[in-house]
Amino acid sequence: MAHKDIRLDLRTAIHRALQSGETVMREDLAVESNGETQRINLVVRPVRELGEQSGLFMVVFQELGPSRPGRAAQ
Repeated sequence: MAHKDIRLDLRTAIHRALQSGETVMREDLAVESNGETQRINLVVRPVRELGEQSGLFMVVFQELGPSRPGRAAQ
């Protein structure tokens, strides 16, 4: 299950990685939780080590610095 703020970006990245066979990166996405906003990069990489048709992907959520107060707190 993915956080609602990144659900569409994650689904799109997985679809593109599946179609292209290449790593897909979505940069500087905002995820709001507990009144704070965390900026992240989202990386989806096909796992080819288990075979070209394995259908497996590695998903990485890379934090871009510390969380900051969200929109509701400002």
